[in-house]
Amino acid sequence: MATPRGGFPSPGRMESKRRTASGSQKPGPLFSWFVEQEFSPWSAQTHRSPNTHKRYAVSAKSLVGFCGNFPLMDLTPGMVERYKLWRIGQCGPTGVNRDIAALRFILNFAIRLGYIKDNPVTGQRFRLRRSDGSLGHVAEYTAGVVAELCEIFLAEHSLRQVGAGGLVLFSILFLWQIPHFLAIAWIYREDYARGGLPMLPVLDPAGVVTGRQAVANSLALLLVSVVPTIAGLAGRAYLLGAVVLGLAFTAVAVVSAVRRTLAAARALFLASVVYLLALCTLLLVDRI
Repeated sequence: MATPRGGFPSPGRMESKRRTASGSQKPGPLFSWFVEQEFSPWSAQTHRSPNTHKRYAVSAKSLVGFCGNFPLMDLTPGMVERYKLWRIGQCGPTGVNRDIAALRFILNFAIRLGYIKDNPVTGQRFRLRRSDGSLGHVAEYTAGVVAELCEIFLAEHSLRQVGAGGLVLFSILFLWQIPHFLAIAWIYREDYARGGLPMLPVLDPAGVVTGRQAVANSLALLLVSVVPTIAGLAGRAYLLGAVVLGLAFTAVAVVSAVRRTLAAARALFLASVVYLLALCTLLLVDRI
């Protein structure tokens, strides 16, 4: 385990009256001190892409503004919930999830250095209460997380490092996500409308444009999915399987576009999950 750099200011010296919820004083570094003296210098030196460090710096600035005067050991899941409610009006759910991911990363780094033992924000994500009273992730927030991961990946690796196979996989995932998330957005379009989120099914209540987009992107996905064989990255067995899967997925998208019902949207969602799993399995088996 790494050894913390010495000399952090104790909250007992800086704020003698500060106490935890239980009333006992807990000496240790303030969150703001840890971010400025430990995490930020390490992030600047470790992350090869300036954009990655800048992304963490933006989230850290907001986090310090809310809980910077609290000791690391005083951070609790309840404080994370209060932060999300405070932050949601400033940057939206995607920004909140980005900040929470940054906070989780910062506290995991603090665990590595031995400042704290547990991470109070593991598994924390912004959730939206649905009309039936259940809590669940909204597709837009998941899409935002996926976009952040893709952006980090492309920023950390040059195109030469990614290679042809990586670019093909990225294209397949990019096209696959559109009918996948359109299906989710159609299923929960009423929740999106109540939340004021202008998703395509909200702006297109008849579902005509939504259906066309799902079909168009599934057809484009069918074409791109055969590129691994054309580029010499996969064999004929993969080609046959990719064509069959692509035609089946497109057929489900066409049915969903024609019927425009909740059941058809759910079928498209399930088909997208099965399609991606089966296609990736074909790629792996073909490489053996």
